[in-house]
This record gives sequence, C-alpha cells and structure tokens, in this order.
Amino acid sequence: MNCLRIRLNRVFHYRHLPVWIPKRHVSTSLAIRSQYFNSRSKFFSGTQNPNAWDEIEQEAVYPDINDNIYRDELQISLKEFFNERLAFCNPVDDYQGLLREKKDPSPVHDIMKITYSRFDNFNQICQQNNDFPPERGSLVEFIDPATNKANFGIVIQRAESKFNQNYNKVVLLTIANEILKVDSINISFHAYQVLDEAWISNMKILENRFDNKYAARLDLVSIIKEFLAESLKISSSLHHNFKVAYSQFANQSSVSAVSLSELIDSFQFSFALQEQYNISYYHQTQLLLACHLFMCDSPERWIVSSSYKPVNYSNIHLSKCSNGLIQETVYLTNSLHNSAAISGFLEAHRRDPLLPDYHAFILELYSLQTSNSCKSFEKLNEYFRFLQEQKYKSLIDILKFLIIYPHPKLIKLVSQFEVFQNETVTPSTIYRFLKMLKLYDNSSNQLTDIYLSANLIGRDSIRQLAVSSTTDLDSSDTQKLSEALLIPRGSRDKFGHLRNSKKYYQDHVIYGLPLNQGFDSKDSKNSLMGISLEKINSRKYLFNVHIPDFVTRLSPSSNLFKTLMSGSHPLRSLQNLSNNESISILHQEVMNRFSFKNQDPHNTPNYYSVGDGPKSYTHNPPNETTCLTISYTINTFEQNYFLNMDENVTLTLDDISNVKIKNVDWSELEESLQTKNKNILPFRLFSRSKEVDQGKQNLNDSDHHRINFMHSVMHRHFKMRYLEGSNFNPAINIDADNSSNILKKLSYLNEGKINEKLITKLEALSIGDQNHFTRAKFFVNEIDMFISNIISNYCYERNIPIFTHSQGLSDNQEEASDTIISGNSEHEERNLDDEVLVPHNNSLLPAYHASSFYHTLLGKDANGYLSFGAFFIGRNYLSRPIIKILQKSPSPEFKLANENWNESTSHVSYGLAKGHVKLLDIFNDMEVYYNQLQIVSHLHLSYVNHLKRVASQDERRSLHHSIIKQFSHLKLLGYGVQGELADHYLLQMLQKFINSTKLNQYFGIRHKNYWSLKMLEQRLAQQHANDVPIEDRERTIYECIITHPGYDLPTFNKRISRAFCIDLNLEVDILVDLSSDANIGTTVDCDKVLLLDPVVGQCILKEAIRL
Repeated sequence: MNCLRIRLNRVFHYRHLPVWIPKRHVSTSLAIRSQYFNSRSKFFSGTQNPNAWDEIEQEAVYPDINDNIYRDELQISLKEFFNERLAFCNPVDDYQGLLREKKDPSPVHDIMKITYSRFDNFNQICQQNNDFPPERGSLVEFIDPATNKANFGIVIQRAESKFNQNYNKVVLLTIANEILKVDSINISFHAYQVLDEAWISNMKILENRFDNKYAARLDLVSIIKEFLAESLKISSSLHHNFKVAYSQFANQSSVSAVSLSELIDSFQFSFALQEQYNISYYHQTQLLLACHLFMCDSPERWIVSSSYKPVNYSNIHLSKCSNGLIQETVYLTNSLHNSAAISGFLEAHRRDPLLPDYHAFILELYSLQTSNSCKSFEKLNEYFRFLQEQKYKSLIDILKFLIIYPHPKLIKLVSQFEVFQNETVTPSTIYRFLKMLKLYDNSSNQLTDIYLSANLIGRDSIRQLAVSSTTDLDSSDTQKLSEALLIPRGSRDKFGHLRNSKKYYQDHVIYGLPLNQGFDSKDSKNSLMGISLEKINSRKYLFNVHIPDFVTRLSPSSNLFKTLMSGSHPLRSLQNLSNNESISILHQEVMNRFSFKNQDPHNTPNYYSVGDGPKSYTHNPPNETTCLTISYTINTFEQNYFLNMDENVTLTLDDISNVKIKNVDWSELEESLQTKNKNILPFRLFSRSKEVDQGKQNLNDSDHHRINFMHSVMHRHFKMRYLEGSNFNPAINIDADNSSNILKKLSYLNEGKINEKLITKLEALSIGDQNHFTRAKFFVNEIDMFISNIISNYCYERNIPIFTHSQGLSDNQEEASDTIISGNSEHEERNLDDEVLVPHNNSLLPAYHASSFYHTLLGKDANGYLSFGAFFIGRNYLSRPIIKILQKSPSPEFKLANENWNESTSHVSYGLAKGHVKLLDIFNDMEVYYNQLQIVSHLHLSYVNHLKRVASQDERRSLHHSIIKQFSHLKLLGYGVQGELADHYLLQMLQKFINSTKLNQYFGIRHKNYWSLKMLEQRLAQQHANDVPIEDRERTIYECIITHPGYDLPTFNKRISRAFCIDLNLEVDILVDLSSDANIGTTVDCDKVLLLDPVVGQCILKEAIRL
C-alpha cells in the first residue's frame, strides 16, 4: 500500500480544482495558480455561487479520473494523449495539407486502359463498395486511430488472414508515398477495384518496397494524387446541388439517412456534366468521393459518421460481421432546426468575425447562472422563449449539437468565447459548461439525454431547452397524422370480403405474447402477437400465429402513408432505448387500438355443452378485432414435420372479435412454461366451463397444456435450425444498439440525513440477471424465427416478392488459407495457420482450433448455445447482413436493375435458408407493412381467381365487370388489385429500408454507449462517496472478450484492443501489453477504469496483472 500512497502524493488535492496535476508540474502550477483561478476556474468552479460545487462533487472529486482503487501516472499520460489527439476528422483539411506538400507530375498512363467501363447506376457501385472487402486496385480513405487524421491510398495487397495479426490488414500505397498496413475497420471511404488488379500486380511495388524512388511506385502515387485532387475540385462545385438535395431529404426536427447514390440521382446535372462524370468507372468513383468530402466539410446540413468516431467499434459487435470488411459510413441530413441555427451563426461570423453580440450574451448568461440569483430551469425556458434573448437560443442549440458532432468549423468559432479561451473546447467541456448554466443535469432534469436534447431525433413538447426522456418529446408529423386512424371512418376494414373463411370454436383461446414489452413490465393489456392451438384429431394440430392486420386499416393512398414514404421520415421506430423507451412512427393510441386486448365474449354463468359447437351468436365487443392468421399443420406422427413447410401453411384474414384472448406478461409466460401439466383428455363429450378468478391467476391447466405443447414444437424447430446456424442464447441481450436493460430509478442520496436528496439512479440487468425469463424469451424469439421460416418458403414457392434479411459467409471464407504470398516474391510461399483457439462451454469437448465458421458450431453447450468467445469468432467469418428482395423467378428487368442480385438469400447465423422475413412488428416497421401488403394482395388475387374458377361459362362474361366494380375502391385506396407490387417499386423501397436501419443503428449504438458509461460513472462515484479507504476498497473485475486486436501505442509500449465487457454489456477499449497474444475470442480480465468519458462514449479498461 506504500506505493499507493506515493502515487496519491503526486496530485494536488485542491477542493476547488478538479483537475489532476502531475508532480513534475508542481512548480509551474504554483506559479500560475492565481492566474488559473482568475481565468480558467471561472469555467470550472463558478465560485460566485457557493452551491455550484454540489453538482460536481456528487459525481466525483476528480472527474477526469473516475476509478479511485489506485492511481498511477499511466492514467494521467493516457488522458493527456487523448486530449491532444484530434477529436474530429475532417478529411478535407488533411488532404489540402498533404496535396500542398509537393507537386507531382501528371500521370503518364491512360486511365481508360487501366480502369473499367462505367456502371449503369451509382447504386450498384455503392453496394459493392460496402459489401466487398478491399482488393488490389481499390482506392480508400482511412483514418489513423492513433492520430485521428485522414489519409488516402490504393490497395496493393489484400488482407490474407482473419486472425493472424501480421496478415489481417490491407497494404496501401498512400499519397505521401508511404506503404502502410491498415485495418479494414479504419477505412471510411472505399472505392472497390478502381484500377486494374493485374496491372498493379505487374508493377511489383511490394517487391521493391524499400525503394521509395521506384518509378512505377511514383507513377501510381501521381495517379491517386490526381484522383484525389480532381475529387476535391468537383466537391467545390457541388454546393448548389447539395442545397437542392438537402431540401428534398431534410426534416424539421430530426435527421434522415441518405445514400450517396440517392444524392447523385437527385442532382440535376446538365447533359455535358452527366457525360463527364460517367466516362468510366474511375470518373464515377471520383464523383462519389467528391460527395463524401463535401458532406464531411458541411456541418450545417450534413452529418458523416466516419468523421466523428471517438472509439473504433469492431464489425464483430457493431455490424455482426467480419472485421475484414469496411465499416459503412452513414450519411445523415441535419435537422432543419439545427441547420437554420448553424447557418445563422456562420452568417453572423461572416458579417463580423468577432461576434460581439454572442460574446456579450454568453458572458451575461454565465454571470447570471453562476450567481446567487441564478434562474431555475423553468425560468430559463421562459427566458429564451418570450424575452428578447430568444434570438440567441440558436447559440444554445449549436452548443448542444456540438456535443454530438464537434465539427472543427464550429468549434473554432466557439473557442473564441471568453469562457472557453483557456480551455480546449471538446464535447465534454461544452457538456460541463451547459451544466454550469443549469441547462443540463439540473434539479428538474437530473439526467439529461444529450441525444434527445440536440434536435436530432425529435422536438421537445413544450419547447424546453433539454429533455431526459422520450415522453418529453413532441409528437412527430407521422404520429399526428396517425391519429386519424382513431376515427372509426378512418380505420374501417377494407378487406371484409376475405374474412369468412375460418370459424373458431367457443373454447378457442388466443394467448397474447409480450412482444416488445419490457421484462420488468407487468402491463399485459395489449399484445402485438397472439398464438393459439387447434386440435384436429389425435395426431394433427393447427399451430396458429395471429398478427394485427394493420395493412387493411392503413391504405397506401392515405396522407400518413405518403408522408412516411416521402423520404424525410424514418420508416422504423427507434426502439430499445434506455428505460425501454422508444420513439414510434405511430401514435401510441393507434397501436393500442389495433393490438390484441384481453377479451372474453363467453363470460357467462356456468353452462354445459354437448361437444363443441361453432359460434352461433352475434355478440360483438365495441372494437372489431381482426388479424392475419398464419396456420401451420403439425402431424405428431411424422418424424420431421418441418420438411415441406410451404405445403403445410395456410394464410387467412380472420375476425376474432368473438374469440377469447388472454394476454400474458413475461413472468406469467415463464411460470407457465415451468408448470408441470396434468394429463388432459384431448376430447370430452361434456365439458364444464367455469370462470377463472382473474385476481388469482390468468391461465388454467388447459392453458398451460397448450402453451407447453407449442413450446415443445418450437424446440423441435430450434433443433432443426441450430444445426446450420450459430445460435446465441436469445435470453441475453448483447446487441450494440439495445439499451432497454438500462433503467432509471428514483433513489434517495444520504437518506435519513439533513442533506437528503432525491436523485435518479441508473441500474441495469446484468448478463446473469437476464436469464430470469430464459424459457419465455426463447419461446417468443423462436416463434419469430418460425414465422420467418414458413412465410419465406410460402412466398418463395408462390413467387410473392417480399423483403428478407440475409447473411452469408465472407467471400474469401472458402479459400485455402494455409499459404500466403510473401512480399519478397510472388512465387515464394509461407505457411500460415489462419486459425484461432475456440473457448466453449461444452465439458465433453477438449479445447480446439477453428479455421472456418462451421468449426465454431462444434462448441455448443447442452442447450445448443455458443459461448461468447465462440460466437464472436464465428461472426468474423460472416459477410455483412443485408436486406434483399426474396423472389423465385425475378423478371429480367429486375436482374438488370439489381446487377448484384443472386439467388442465395440464406441467413447463415440464424440457420434460415430463405433469410429472415420480418412479419411481427407492423406498428413499428414499415418493412413489415410492405411484407404484409404483399401477402394481402396475393390473398385478394387468389380470392378473385377463385370466383372466376367456380363461375360458369355464362357467368364469367359478366363476372369480370362486377369484380372491377366491386373492388374499384381498393385501387383508389392504393392497393394492388392485380397482385403484388411491381419490382421497380420494391427496389425504390429497398434503399429506404436500408437507410432507416442505418439511422436507427447510428443513434442506438451511441445512446447505449452514453447511458452505459453514465451508469459506470455513477458506480465509481458511489465507491468514492462511501468513505472507504482506498487501500481497503475491493477491486472490481471486468471480464472482457476480445473483438478486435486494435492498434499500437508505441509511446506507452501498449496496445488499445477492442473487447466486449460482459459485466458492462458494452464494447470498450482495453489497454494490453504489446507482447500480448490476445486474439478475437480471448478472455481478458480487467481491474481498473483508466479513462471514462460518457459524453464521447470512451472507456478504457486496464488488463489485470496476472499473478
């Protein structure tokens, strides 16, 4: 413990100085202490207000270093290193400096001879750039993780391994004439094989890599420099085009995702420019890079995910695919609200670079809020809303935006303010400044959500300056338009003619399952999915899944539908936020109305019935309940009743207004699946029906029997599926964009004492706690897989185009990996064992090495699940998950428009041959709506064809006209009366669904990082507040699984690796020795938080010392 005390002496413990000062800076610090308190502490301390320190001290005495178990100089040095590293990467600034260094001669080669012919459309180019790994001839922009600076180069050798750290990087020749090894996940822009691969191979640059004056090498450098310079030139001429495109895609109070191909298609180029940009594939990729650079340099209208990436996420956890692929860059339109604020601020700077009005305002506000007469949060809202200071609210909006996206153009202007002059302006300093102004983390808004407050994913409901929950947000445009569906006339059933095919008996029960409900929720009033069981005879059953048929209520011609399809609104609800909150695309009341509710139309006194008669009464509840029913016939005498799935499926539109519905929550479902059932006779001549005491229980013995039978069916489906797929326990949520397990609870600080205070405490279910509802979560998840399986087969055999999610093996998975071409000679080979040790939980299996995806499946435990390590290793063999259109016989036009189309639609990691088709969550996902629309259109066409078949020859002449007259209203409402939607329309929707997925993932990941690290910050602060001596504090061990080996920090003789922390349910950075052999799947124990910054999402753990 002496060493600990020595380390503690290296710090000044000034009460009003929450900053670490190493011992080597003691003399300097003493000399400038007075000046420091007169200037810089004005920002940090707010000494005019004696209560200003209460908020800071509640977090920690030393906010820069959170973990107080022990302190060392490594923490201080690491903090200084990341403070000096650029927070934001603007490639335009970096390239202009690199291109000015030396003017190279123009390329002597004819570009047309070393590139490829042009593509028919830019969407094909963007698709292959994202889905294919970098190959020889690819042009790439990459960001050095150590310096966060951009560079540009050409691939001269592809990555030759997945796990061997000497060969798992691409080799680049940069515009600075350097040969570097670069990780694919650090590539921010990828143009796939722009130059001919064979031509570059014949240049033999690697063989002459030590000669930087090698002629062929200099020629190639001049080509890529010319490529980059021309892209920058084109970029400077696209201002008007991007302004028009922004007005087309932007939304008032939320961002929208857009692809480069959509932007180019929206540009109104002249015929001459179109010809110029489409001369060849080389020129087309020049235009794509120009668009990328323009958006990186324009924060007032565009957000580019690769420009601000404080941490290097691994593909294995972020995208569920191989690290050998690039990370997709997400392009977002800034909200119109933020764009107006930033544009006004920039215009004011152009008029007067000193911004005197803004300087005076921010100083006055700071003085006010750090004085004894400071305004409350409510008063501040009024202060900006009604008084003359309203015109300066844009500055507050800019500061909130800079916490999320600190672009250097804006940071440079904000740094001129006196309150920031002696401090490097970062997202964290701006966040602390807003706290000092009582805008963030105040008494009315204890834990402010920095993302919800930034006018990026919604607008606050009462125009307040900060929000902490989605309930504080105003209804979106689509939510307001959806309220029209609450009017009976606006939500009438359009397909009543299809609801007479199926009858249900009086004792039939539908069980509503807790789809999308929080695991701590006891509210089972509404359900988005129901299941039921019908017994045909002693060996045949009908397994029914009931889904709200919202497509029959919302017509494609409605204003709501047109608004959703406009391109500026999200097509998916942003779900699984902290506290299990969501930002829905529809109003909550609409979802409540059309979801399944508890109902018992037969709630009468005891009665006797002979046999089971069908319904013979007309009792209807106030709200009509309809659904799409998917019925699957199960013959228990068959060895495998999942072989011919499409033959056993029946789809109907049903009216279930007179059917009993019992909704169950997670705890009820789990309890039912654990119940030992009594033997129940399959048939009874006399059956006595009696009321169930709803106060005591919701399910009786018959209910338990049916639910457990259906659970056993799902187990058989799982066993069939898991033989081909990599399955992880569905009870455990490890998704990078799912923070629903993080809960906000009110708690008392210093309870029972004079300074007692009500605070908001963050808690989360640990990995172990998530196993409480193992059976229930498995059951609901497997029903989703089961429905996907049978619907995909059903639609495929009937050639009904639907959207499906597929994921295959990476392109080079099946290639031999035991040899590799060395850099000395193309004929010289080295033995390379591209395999990795697989950790597993199968006690009957010894440790083994895997060299393919299917090797990782051998380590499943008794339940068919993989360990964390084996699961992550398996993901490193997979390609990127993509959305496709599932179609058995696509038209030639479809193949021509979608050149990269292929028949393989399997989802390897799910074990589904036709991919994963979404059909269960129609109120939160327009992709589900379109899939259901295709099915309903097919059912309608089948109904019409049936009428024609059964009609006589004489009747058919008049039948055609009567059918047109009867169903003409459906055509006016936008439904496809002639069958499914056309291919070209589905292709347009495909890109919109891809954009919505990227948008939700972008915010979901950052939202989870912020709240997870906020929770860790609270825990560390609580440890310090317990007044336990440092030497007596118990160390916390964080178990981590490596997901990416990371990058080296030679200054520290360390490496920053990326790892999934089981205890935090989050991917973090860990500091390991350079000599460490940790690879993907390796377990590393950490015992200290070296660096923690929730605002930017950064957390670095230190590897525990092995004794």
